[in-house]
Amino acid sequence: MKENLKDKLFALINVEQVLNYYDKRVEEKTKEVLTFFINNLKEQKNKLPENWESLIDYYLKSVVECTNYELLDWAKGTQTNGIKYYLKKVGSFVLKEQVDFYQLLISALYVCIKDVVKDTIKKAKEQKLFKI
Repeated sequence: MKENLKDKLFALINVEQVLNYYDKRVEEKTKEVLTFFINNLKEQKNKLPENWESLIDYYLKSVVECTNYELLDWAKGTQTNGIKYYLKKVGSFVLKEQVDFYQLLISALYVCIKDVVKDTIKKAKEQKLFKI
C-alpha cells in the first residue's frame, strides 16, 4: 500500500512547474522527504495527518543538511536559480560574514524543497490519494 502511494506521489513531483527550472538535487531531496513522510504515516490507510505541514518541516531539516561544498556545488549546478527563487520569496538577505552566505544557500535549498513537497502533497489531496 505504501509503495503504491509512494509511486503515485513521485509521479506528481514537478520541480520545473514549481521553481521554473529543473533541479535534480531538489527532486532527489523531495523524494527523500516524501519517503520519510509515507514511512511514518500512521497505520491508518493513507490518512493525511492534521499536522502534515509540521511533519514535512521536521523531515526537511534532516534531508537539507549538506556540507559547504555540496551547497556550493548545488548553487553552481543550478546557475544560482535556487537562490534567485528564494530571494523572490523573501525579498532580500543581508550577508555580513562568510557564514551568512552558507546560511543563504541552505535556506534557499530548504525553501525550494519545501515548496516542491507542498505542491506534490496538494496535488495528491486534489487527486484524493489521502483521506482527509
